[in-house]
Amino acid sequence: MSFFAKNLLTPQSLLLVLLMLTGLPSITLADPFSLKKTHKSLLVWGSFTAPASLGASDRNNAKFEIFAKPTFRLHQFNKKTKLVAYVIVAALRDRLKLNYNSKFTYGIGLEVQHKLTKAVRLSFGAKWDSEYQYFSGTTYRALVATADMSVYKSWKPDWLRHGKLRNAKLVLSGWGNIRYPGALDPAEKNNGLVQGALKLAMIVPLGHSKLKLAPFASLLAKADLKGRPWNNTVEPSLGIDLKIPIGKRGVLSLGAKTTVQFQHTTGTTSNGAQIYLSWYKNYWR
Repeated sequence: MSFFAKNLLTPQSLLLVLLMLTGLPSITLADPFSLKKTHKSLLVWGSFTAPASLGASDRNNAKFEIFAKPTFRLHQFNKKTKLVAYVIVAALRDRLKLNYNSKFTYGIGLEVQHKLTKAVRLSFGAKWDSEYQYFSGTTYRALVATADMSVYKSWKPDWLRHGKLRNAKLVLSGWGNIRYPGALDPAEKNNGLVQGALKLAMIVPLGHSKLKLAPFASLLAKADLKGRPWNNTVEPSLGIDLKIPIGKRGVLSLGAKTTVQFQHTTGTTSNGAQIYLSWYKNYWR
């Protein structure tokens, strides 16, 4: 692991960034917190994927997961920065009954969210996490420092303004996060995890319907402090999604992709194809 990653993945570094963000000089006071008046949202998302991953233990496996995250604004510092509280609940299950894929988790957290630009959002905070593994009966709990980034930008280049693809557009989306510890298992107590993904897609409407095709190229990367093979990978992918709207603020995606996985701590390479069904919907917004 590089010197940069080792120093980035520490509670002290994450706390320093949080304090710097909340200490921005342009902060102005907002009205006192009131649950009745506060802005709130509920994001629900999930997926079904087969095989569950490109790892050897998952080759004949399939995984289902669903998440729900209600968020409440506690304080608005300025137009770009706010303090929120949230609860996140998740249920995971796979065909092979592997403990790390078969569990119920919940967490309660606080984070400062900052809108860096129209396309980039940052958040920094901490959460109290708990997980229960169905088949082993094991429960883990830990305080986790968090830092997150999201990117979303759409545009229409000149070459898409004419011809059969004139209704299409390009979308760059992505996310990144840091977790310390990276997992709740006591063996990971002093292990931090940084991971992120970028996806470039062409969104093509299908005739006059609300359906859209989205061929894409994506890149997923992970790294941790202890060099775990499954946490130190680079995965470029090519794929295609069929996107189906769910109301005003939701999308169901049916897709397939082919991926090459490089494990940079072991020097091993694997590849394969996956199919998946994923969805998200935002309520209360």
